[in-house]
Amino acid sequence: MKKFQKLFQLNAVNIAFIYLVTGILWILFSDQLLAFIITDIEEMARYSTFKGILYVIVTAILLYLLVDFSNKRIKSATKSVDEALDSVKIATWSINLETNRNITSRYHYKLFGLKERPKKWNVQDFYDSIHPDDKDRVEQAFIEAIETKTPYKAEYRIIWPDGTVRWMKSMGNVQENDQGETTSISGIIQDITEQVDLEEKNKRRQELFERIFEQIPVMIDIYDPEVNQIRVNKAFEETLGWTNEEISEIDLLAACYPDPELKKKALKVMAEADGEWHTFEVLDKAGNTRIQEWSNIKLSDDTTIGIGLDVTDIKQKEQKLELVNRRFRRAEKIGKIGHIERDLKTGEITISQNVYNLAGLEKSSEPLDFEGILNLIHPEDFDRFLEVREEANIKGHLNDVFRIVKHGTNQTIYIHLVSEIYFDSDGNPDFVASVVQDVTQVKEYERYIEEQKELFENTIENLPIGVAVNHIDSGKVSLMNQRFSKIYGWPKNVITDLDTFFEKAYQDEEYRNRIKEMVLEDIGSKKPERMQWKGIKITTQTGEERIINAKNIPVYDQNLMISTVVDVTAQVEAEKRLAESEHNYRLLFQKSPQPMLIFNPDDLSIIEVNESAVRHYGYSREEFYTKTILDIRPDEDKEEAKQVIKNDRETTMSEPFESRHIKKNGEIINVRVTGSSITYFGKNYRLVLVNDITEQKQAEEMVLASLVEGENKERARIAQELHDGLGQYLAAANMNLDSVQGQISKLDERKQDQFNKGLNLLKHAVSETAQISRNLMPRVVDDYGLALAIEALVDNYSTTNDLDISYYQNIRDLELPREVQFNLYRIAQEALSNAVKYSKASQINVQLIKDELDLILTIDDNGIGFDTSDPDFTPGLGLQTIKTRTGALGGHFEFDSKPGKGTLISAIVPINKHTNAQ
Repeated sequence: MKKFQKLFQLNAVNIAFIYLVTGILWILFSDQLLAFIITDIEEMARYSTFKGILYVIVTAILLYLLVDFSNKRIKSATKSVDEALDSVKIATWSINLETNRNITSRYHYKLFGLKERPKKWNVQDFYDSIHPDDKDRVEQAFIEAIETKTPYKAEYRIIWPDGTVRWMKSMGNVQENDQGETTSISGIIQDITEQVDLEEKNKRRQELFERIFEQIPVMIDIYDPEVNQIRVNKAFEETLGWTNEEISEIDLLAACYPDPELKKKALKVMAEADGEWHTFEVLDKAGNTRIQEWSNIKLSDDTTIGIGLDVTDIKQKEQKLELVNRRFRRAEKIGKIGHIERDLKTGEITISQNVYNLAGLEKSSEPLDFEGILNLIHPEDFDRFLEVREEANIKGHLNDVFRIVKHGTNQTIYIHLVSEIYFDSDGNPDFVASVVQDVTQVKEYERYIEEQKELFENTIENLPIGVAVNHIDSGKVSLMNQRFSKIYGWPKNVITDLDTFFEKAYQDEEYRNRIKEMVLEDIGSKKPERMQWKGIKITTQTGEERIINAKNIPVYDQNLMISTVVDVTAQVEAEKRLAESEHNYRLLFQKSPQPMLIFNPDDLSIIEVNESAVRHYGYSREEFYTKTILDIRPDEDKEEAKQVIKNDRETTMSEPFESRHIKKNGEIINVRVTGSSITYFGKNYRLVLVNDITEQKQAEEMVLASLVEGENKERARIAQELHDGLGQYLAAANMNLDSVQGQISKLDERKQDQFNKGLNLLKHAVSETAQISRNLMPRVVDDYGLALAIEALVDNYSTTNDLDISYYQNIRDLELPREVQFNLYRIAQEALSNAVKYSKASQINVQLIKDELDLILTIDDNGIGFDTSDPDFTPGLGLQTIKTRTGALGGHFEFDSKPGKGTLISAIVPINKHTNAQ
């Protein structure tokens, strides 16, 4: 069937095929039919002629019918195409470039606003309909397409006869003949006005969206899953700190939610995109935690839009509001404030607990009504209360103070009552809201203030300085004490305003104008620090000249200026004499044989030195001026020096203390320093007096060394006598008693027991004597050296006590004089003994180490320690012995202990004085 229908879709081939088939069938069947009917040849020839004519007529009719059928089908198809094109506002056109004839589709004219199809429509008609602003561009595109033989395309506006402007889009292709010459150009034209309008609307909507997106004060992010990209608006950038460029290079969710669980929650909320609001703690670019609420929605293309509100400030304000509310409730309680609200229509009354508290009533057992409240009013204030209430009913508000009598106590208190009447929409009284506050104390304060006012006036009058108060705008004096009048030397009734004051106090006109200009300019600056003047010369009514210091205190909110004045005439004279005294003092300072320095306690810079200091330290005066007081201290003493200077600032005169200073040549000297406060050229500095005690210290070290050496010799002598004398006698007695021990069985049991006890005590005495001899002069130091001797000492204490004692040393290759070894051993022995006996420590550390300059012995523990800053603390004999032995070796003793932090003892002995390194 489809093939049959396709056959009758007539075209030239089909028509020729039909004509050929019809002709063959006619020839075959018509000749056979004539031969069957007519036998006569002449007759047959004649009828053949008629057959041919009939064939021509039949075929002509058939061809007509076929062509007519084909034309109708073509017209029908063309009409359908034209109507379809017309429905989408498209028309076809074809221009013969040789004849300039334009063939258009059926409804082409409608696109140009014509009511009927014109008989003729050429290219010029087309150009005439184009908008003037687009005409040259369209014509140029048309010419270029023909010349370059490329497709023609243009969008432009046309103007309809009624003036309507429509947008058109033309597209076409160039046709060529066999010689490659351009013969025509054909294409379509489409009315795209609605499309352009829609694009314009979309453009405006897009611009509007972009403007809203960027300017809306709400954070917005848009996530496109197709490209896995997040875009954020300006509010997002300003709030969290990341720009779109930065977001494209980082994992935004990981940056905002470093907590994996929080990030997981955020991803879940984004995936659900149900429009619900969720609160998150978000980390911004600066690392600050912000509180935000986010809601997500999903579009049809799976794009997710997140809308966020930064509520950090809101949360903070809520917290502040809650704090304010708590403070208000607390203030209400402290301020003894209560609330009353009365419905004027129903008479219902609501009373807060504080009102009951003020009235001395129990809310649960003694409920108040309006009459009950009236009964609380003090009888003497009741009539006034009724009058004020009537007035309030007219004015709509009440603000007054009354007395009430507390229930059951007859105690009278003052209450401040503030009431406001509220009206309904019809203007009728609705309810009364009242606030009640106990102002009894305020009333008492008012009485107190009245008393204080009187006292103030009396005080002002009797102040040792002059005080006056004048109005800023008029200059009129409203208050002046007797002292003010006395200092200036003019009666109160004379200097009644500012102009008169200047005229009388400054009688020289030139000087008066200069002072007045300066004072008024300083007052006009409104800077209180400028409103003080020193050393001003005035003239009294008797002509006496005085020097005063004046200071003004403005009180702008009351339009008042408080003026104070002090007579410093005697002080100025004293300062002159003091200046002369300071000159003499500086002369004494420079000529003193003892080094003296002046330094600034704020920055420690050296301000001045005397000639003795220059000679003693070796620095020139200019070199001293570039240094601080710390620069003449060894580096290891500077922190201690800072603390001493800090403590001395609180004292006028510091106690003398020993210190170490360093000269220009590097020599370190021992000094005794005394500091005191000094005013030098009007500034507060510290004066340091230096006494060089280096030779004295060296002499003391020699004495200490001699004492220790004498002690060691005496110990050796006693040890020797104990060993050779008493020890030998005890040993002999022990041997004699041992020899008869086998014969004591003949004695009774009591005698045997006495003998055994006596023998045991004798053996103990022999052991103790040997131990005392060893302690007095331990041979282990001579036998094995200091390092191993201390190690044996540590092992002995570790064995006999339940303690963890560690020991470290690095002096095996160091030769030390015998007295150094013995003294350090004694120091270790004394320190360990004290730690074991008194510290209650579980761990003790002993170190014997050397560096380039010193040999250091330290013993520290983790025991109970003690407070060295306690005024009752006094170093024991053991610490004094350790310090003496260290000093005898020319060393430095350090001691530190704090309650609960243990104790540290250090003995630092210079190596170069006593050793030879191997």
